[in-house]
Amino acid sequence: MGEAERLDPDHLVELYRRLPDEDKGALIHLAEHLARKADPVAWALDNAPLDDEPTTEADLKAIAEAEADIVAGRLTSAEDLKAELGL
Repeated sequence: MGEAERLDPDHLVELYRRLPDEDKGALIHLAEHLARKADPVAWALDNAPLDDEPTTEADLKAIAEAEADIVAGRLTSAEDLKAELGL
């Protein structure tokens, strides 16, 4: 089989169809990994360092206030926010 035939997407589909069901997930996982690796933004996000900033008292207060707003139903829809921002 020549290189052009191996690069044909139909060949990949045929290989997938020939796999036992228990192995198909591995092929899909590999393809997703390779596609994500080819995306520079996804690669940057996947390889970004973890946030090592400590959570401050102000952060905790803001989180608690936001959670209370959610419980109380004090929410803004995306449409309202767009209108407020003129988008």
